[in-house]
Amino acid sequence: MDGEVLIELEHVRKKYCRSLRKSMLYGVHDIYSDLLGRPLDPALRADEFYATDDVSLTVRRGECVGLIGSNGAGKSTLLKMINGIFMPDEGRITVRGKVGALIEVGAGFHPLLSGRENIYISASVLGMSRREVDRKLESIIAFAELGEFIDMPIKNYSSGMYVRLGFAVAAHLEPDILVIDEVLAVGDMAFRSKCYREIDRLRKKCAIIFVSHSMQQVSRVCDRALFLEHGRVVYAGDTATAIHRLNESTARRVGDGREDAGTGAVSIEGIRLEVDGQAGTTVRHGDDVTVTVSLRAPEPVADAVINIAFYTTDESLVMQCTNQCLPGNSIPAGDSTFSTVIPALPLVSGIYHLTALVQSPDLLVPYAWTKKILSIVVESEITSNAPVRLPVQWAAQ
Repeated sequence: MDGEVLIELEHVRKKYCRSLRKSMLYGVHDIYSDLLGRPLDPALRADEFYATDDVSLTVRRGECVGLIGSNGAGKSTLLKMINGIFMPDEGRITVRGKVGALIEVGAGFHPLLSGRENIYISASVLGMSRREVDRKLESIIAFAELGEFIDMPIKNYSSGMYVRLGFAVAAHLEPDILVIDEVLAVGDMAFRSKCYREIDRLRKKCAIIFVSHSMQQVSRVCDRALFLEHGRVVYAGDTATAIHRLNESTARRVGDGREDAGTGAVSIEGIRLEVDGQAGTTVRHGDDVTVTVSLRAPEPVADAVINIAFYTTDESLVMQCTNQCLPGNSIPAGDSTFSTVIPALPLVSGIYHLTALVQSPDLLVPYAWTKKILSIVVESEITSNAPVRLPVQWAAQ
C-alpha cells in the first residue's frame, strides 16, 4: 500500500563503551542482571557514550530519506539497528517488510568463494529462495557488469566490483526497505548513474534510507533528510535545509585551520565577503560577491600580485581571482584594503575554503600566504558533479 509506514523509530538510544575491558565487564553485569530479572540502569557508566541519542524517525513506502552528518554522528549505528544487527538500549524500532541492506562494501561475502557463489549466499541471507536466485541470476550478473569475472574468487575483486555485486543482489531482492550506506562513493560514474535509475525505480514501491557524505548524491535521490550530530537529531525536514545546516556546522569546525607563511614583507590581516553590502559567510550561487582582503606592510611593496583562491574541502582548487594583469598594484606602508567583485558567483552548493596569497610580480616570492583564511557556505538548488557552473546562454540554430 502506497504511503504505509515501513520504518518507525521511537526515541532510540544506543550506547557504546570506549574501553574494551570495561565494555566486557559491563556486558557480564548486564547479562547477570537480565538473568535475575533486574531492570537495567539506563544511566551512562564510566567511559560510555550514546552513539545515537533519542532518535525518532518515520519512513513510508515511496520515500527516500537521507541520513547526513560527520563521521561518528551515529548514522551507521542507526542503519545497523534498522537492519537488526544491533538492538537499541532504549526506545523501539518497528520494521515492516523485507529489508535489503548495503551497509558495508562486501559485507556478508566470503572472500574465497566466487562471485556467482556469493550471489547465492548473499541472496539467501537477504531472504531470497534458491529458485528466485536461479531465475534472476543472469540479470544480477548483467547488472553488476562482472561478466567474465563472475567465477573468480572475490578476494581478487576491487572495491568497485564488490559494490556492484552487492548492489545488484540487493536491488533484485525487490525489498520493501532498502538501506544504502555510502556505497555509491566507490563505484564509477557509469555505475552510479545506473544505481540512480534503479533507486528511482525501487523508490516507487519501497522505503529507502540513504547515507552519503556527497551532498550532490543526497540532493539527487532524497525527498527529505535527517541531520545527526553526536548521535542526536539536529534537523529533520527538507533536504536543502538539512544540507545547509550540515554545511554551516562543518564550516564552523574546519574554519580554524588557518596556516600562515611568507617572507613577512606583507601580512594578511583578514578577508571579508559581502553581498549587497552585507558581510557574511553564507552566500548563494549567482550572487554578486565582493571580496575584500586587509593587508599590513611595514614598508611599501611595489607591484605585488594578490590572489584569492577558492578550494573545496578536499583541497581541490576550483576558482581563483588575481590582480596580476592590472596596473598599479603597489601596497602602501601601514594598513590597506583591496577589493574585487565576483559577478554571478559560479560555485554550486557546498563548503569552500579561501586562501589569500601576496607575491612578487614574477610569482616566485611569497610575501604572505594564508591558507584557509575563511570558510564559506554556498547555497544552491543546482545539483552538479562539478563545483563550478557558469551562467552561459544557449541558442538553437
